[in-house]
Amino acid sequence: MNSANGTALINVLATGLANRTFLISGGSRGIGENVALELARIGASVAIAGRNGLAVEEAVGRLRAQSLAPDRILGITADVASAADIERMVHSAHSHFGALDVLVNCAGINIRTPALEVTESEWDSVMNVNLRGAFFTSQAFARALGANGMGKIINVSSRYGHVGSPTRVAYCSSKGGLELMTKTLAVEWAPRILVNSVCPTFIETGLTQSLLAQPETRRSLLDRIPMHRFGTLGDVTGAILYLASGWSNMVTGTAMMVDGGWTAS
Repeated sequence: MNSANGTALINVLATGLANRTFLISGGSRGIGENVALELARIGASVAIAGRNGLAVEEAVGRLRAQSLAPDRILGITADVASAADIERMVHSAHSHFGALDVLVNCAGINIRTPALEVTESEWDSVMNVNLRGAFFTSQAFARALGANGMGKIINVSSRYGHVGSPTRVAYCSSKGGLELMTKTLAVEWAPRILVNSVCPTFIETGLTQSLLAQPETRRSLLDRIPMHRFGTLGDVTGAILYLASGWSNMVTGTAMMVDGGWTAS
């Protein structure tokens, strides 16, 4: 898809989202910030959260600079590895806007270590953010909606939630758990709360720049992707906006693969 078509698609998907309120964990960079940016451009109410206060503040500035409604952008410093921070984050967003409609669990970390060398600290660090944090943020969000509230949860997972990969045992386990958590919550919370995941392949961002800049690694990875390219922030953002929009109101418990056909091959 070229950039013009991608922009047109995002514009269509964004229809109806301007009056909705979003909470995005991990929203100060990468995928989370790009989703927030597209929402800001249509004037949606957006709260972004991250554990680095300065990064959150700078991201809020970038979002407000392009927002149709700068006063609808909120930054929250919070670490989803902390249950207390999660409660404060969700309460802050809900009390500030008076409502919450969509949660995007985008906070995530990866520590690459051979399985025989993984420490308890490394394992817990990955699980506490990628799985535990996503669950307790979802729980707090669902509680904030109340007994009759309607909402959507979109978990940013990975193709590594569906396949194994050397040196990624903690990451793959956390994302595999996130996939089954998504399905379980979708079943338990239907029909009020729709819960889905988005599973990207390698996305060309600052976080992957050094890895994808290695010629042999880049060539090896591209050879495995039928589309023969890496993903872009727009590819993942489009999938997330679709799941947040009214176009997906019959979709729940689904893992949307944004991997160029890699997992299918």
